[in-house]
Amino acid sequence: MGTEIMKTLEEYTRKMGLKVLVLSVFANNQQVINLYKIMGFTEARRVPKRFFKDNNYIDKIVMTKVLE
Repeated sequence: MGTEIMKTLEEYTRKMGLKVLVLSVFANNQQVINLYKIMGFTEARRVPKRFFKDNNYIDKIVMTKVLE
């Protein structure tokens, strides 16, 4: 389901004429990070200790995909 949602988002973005998709994800959400990598996203930036959840700091990962 996640793959289909991302494909739909990418199609919509292309129709709008945009050239780059940018998203962010919790660094501890490896399953979603793997999905984004499969979809062609790469890590552009990491923001250390951006979130505090369940008494722990979590990095934020910013990922991008250039649309061709």
